[in-house]
Amino acid sequence: MTGWLVILYGIKYVFLNISFEKSYIQTVSTRFISFIRSPICRCLARFSVPLFCFWCNSCIEYGTAPNRAALRRDRLSLKKKVIIADFSLVGISLGWGYSFVLTKDLLNEITPLYFIGTRFFLAALILLLFKWKDIKNMSKQMWKYGIFAGTALWAGFALQTIGIELTTPGKAGVLTGTMVVIVPFLYFFWSKVAIQRGALLGSLLTFLGLVILSWHGGWTGVNAGDILVFLCAFFFAIHVILVDRAYQNNESVDSLSFIAIQLLIVGVFSLPFAVWLEPFPTPLSSYGWYAYTFDLLIGTLLAYIVQIKAQQFSPPTHVSLLLSLESVFAFLLSWWLWGESLTFNTGMGILFILGGIFITEAFDLFRKPKPLSDLKHPSSF
Repeated sequence: MTGWLVILYGIKYVFLNISFEKSYIQTVSTRFISFIRSPICRCLARFSVPLFCFWCNSCIEYGTAPNRAALRRDRLSLKKKVIIADFSLVGISLGWGYSFVLTKDLLNEITPLYFIGTRFFLAALILLLFKWKDIKNMSKQMWKYGIFAGTALWAGFALQTIGIELTTPGKAGVLTGTMVVIVPFLYFFWSKVAIQRGALLGSLLTFLGLVILSWHGGWTGVNAGDILVFLCAFFFAIHVILVDRAYQNNESVDSLSFIAIQLLIVGVFSLPFAVWLEPFPTPLSSYGWYAYTFDLLIGTLLAYIVQIKAQQFSPPTHVSLLLSLESVFAFLLSWWLWGESLTFNTGMGILFILGGIFITEAFDLFRKPKPLSDLKHPSSF
């Protein structure tokens, strides 16, 4: 923990010695340091050893029939790997929740398409520096999955960006959240696997929680923005399914190369539209650089590495449910760091979302394990 404290104090020193227009950066940094010292963080440190084993997987070779005995000897059972994957998804939902709060002010300094295009393109370049040779050697099938998944991700972001400008934030939040209901049905039609009762009930409860969370006195009519945001949720659901199918249909997947293709597609598709439709961005303020850097490194690069790696073990229904926690964390962080008021609707919405996730996890915990022949093949970085 000493090393982490040194790093965090260094970050605090750098940012607090720049003339930030936003004085609350100091409050955020101080509270984050206090969290690192807390007993909760010590518990997380104990959890980090099995988490590292989950992300590494370098001590055991997977993926072929002769190595199934090695899979049996793995120190972490498949259920434990699913639990760790789910915890990882909760972590990136927390990161996206904080990113959402930062982006509110950042979009006053940079237009949406330039923001999406540049951060995804730069994130892809960072991965390309390390994985260029592996990307060139990827199979044609994995290239197809990467291109299709990246296109679905880009379509989701583009439709969401346009739709939010034509509808209210509350409606946009709920319509984007319909992904948690769409994913189980898409998964059923795509793979012909029966929808689990726990997953269906959990998805409906989570969606109801999103409705309550975003309800601000009623909505009137359906406009073009509502349709675009609903379509964005559909494409986000397709992205989750495509990533799952890529792992199911390929015994060996280089996760970082697979991610790099998707991020590159989003960046390359977004930038031409940004140049065509939006004015060239002006230089960012110090706060703008802080928010942009966080969105680039944590909200984009790290988040999608974690999500796509976790999907080797976590079913699509788990992924969509746990990513819906982004709304919960955004509300809670706005209340804790920026002093926004918590209403009755906020509390009830959060309870329904957490209840939906708990039901899904509980059903899976007590369900009979799959036979060894049905297990996904974990890939290596």
